[in-house]
Amino acid sequence: MNPLEKPTEPTAGQETASPGGFHIWHYNQKVYHYRLPIWDGLVELGKGNYNLKVLGDTPESGGAHGGGQRDYIEYCSVVPGKLGERWDGAEKAIARDKPDIVIFNSTPRYRSSWTLPKLIRSYGGVPIAWTKSHSYTRLPGPILHMMKKRLMRNYDFVIAYGQQTRDELLELGVPDQHIFVAQNTVDTRPIFERADEYRKMAQELRVKHGLIGKKILLDLGRMDPAKRHEDVINAWSKLRELDPDLVLVLVGGGPNLDDYRQLAKQVDPDRIIVTGRVPLGYDYAWIAASDLTIQCGAVGLAINQSMAFGTPTIIADQRGVDAELIEHGKTGWRFSEGDIQSMIDTVRHVISADREREAVLKRATEVVRDEANVDNMIKQIHACLLAGLELRQRRRLSG
Repeated sequence: MNPLEKPTEPTAGQETASPGGFHIWHYNQKVYHYRLPIWDGLVELGKGNYNLKVLGDTPESGGAHGGGQRDYIEYCSVVPGKLGERWDGAEKAIARDKPDIVIFNSTPRYRSSWTLPKLIRSYGGVPIAWTKSHSYTRLPGPILHMMKKRLMRNYDFVIAYGQQTRDELLELGVPDQHIFVAQNTVDTRPIFERADEYRKMAQELRVKHGLIGKKILLDLGRMDPAKRHEDVINAWSKLRELDPDLVLVLVGGGPNLDDYRQLAKQVDPDRIIVTGRVPLGYDYAWIAASDLTIQCGAVGLAINQSMAFGTPTIIADQRGVDAELIEHGKTGWRFSEGDIQSMIDTVRHVISADREREAVLKRATEVVRDEANVDNMIKQIHACLLAGLELRQRRRLSG
């Protein structure tokens, strides 16, 4: 049976699909602007077949990014509770409207991640988890493993952020055929399509900040303790000795911004620049302007951006679906997290290894352009949704 074919004669007690098609809801802790291209793509693929609604904590309904309002986004806050955080009003809304598929950014600490799948299955709906799975937590490993194993039993399918997530899900007992790997990424297409524009913006940044002829080591990311920006600042007294033209630039906002600004002034006010948060698009411009990028902790999607620009990418050696794109000496370089000397040695190696650097940057660009890209992420999520709709049909017909 075509999973998108609506039943014409439902039996007694079965609800019918709406004239507009099947309904898919996606609950998120936050509706981040970098996810909008993913949802836009799913909306386009689903036209005439399924309707996507994204629910999450956003005051702007997606209208501040890319122009125009996105009517598929609906505000829904996350509220604390004694038994864990939950999406406000989700139980009532799901019981009332009975969406065909509901996707959750599933995590053990969210009460809704445990309770809502049971509600959805009670009327024949299909709950889908969207998860990184791997967690940084103080819970003992065996207890966390048991909790995750029990949690994942509540879902019919899982959208995995990457291969490491898939491997952990298999360890948790999720059948391989129920896992769809949608490699976590951001929309890097503009980097390839608007390269000349970003190079021009990069040159303007160099002029504005007096960086013509300098070599920029860029640390881009939210200024909070998990990102460990202080590591690269504390290492600067030795990093600066690697090249007289080397400068350090830190880009991003966050709770530790003022502290890092003060620390940078104490360490080297002439060769360390802390910009704070920059307008949308200027994160890309700073990467285009840089000679190397570094992430010292809680590595994130700036990896994808740096790789797409063909900028040497150095990260702390961490486990995780974002970090998994960096294979040491193949698509980037890794150093031992928190080990200042390891960081310095890695930066020194990257600066001096011309032949290796050229090969690594070529492969890194290919990976982001051809494999870990938005189009492939959308296709994998769409494939999961089709599998979910087929299961939804079977449940309808079985009563």
